Amino acid sequence: EALEEECFSADIVVGAVLIPGAAAPKLVSREMLSGMKKGSVLVDVAIDQGGCFETSHATTHADPTYEVDGV
Repeated sequence: EALEEECFSADIVVGAVLIPGAAAPKLVSREMLSGMKKGSVLVDVAIDQGGCFETSHATTHADPTYEVDGV
């Protein structure tokens, strides 16, 4: 609940989860993301472990960003 409340008021959320030898848990669901302020930014440092945001996927230097539900 605390994470959800903080996400709703955040301008930027940085996910940096590491569980050695395992995939990162999905800490922010798409439902939580849809309640965030439009224009908020998510940075998923755990993307090499599968990402900790439900909507995360790897990007490239040529196309480094994408938008889901205005976030």
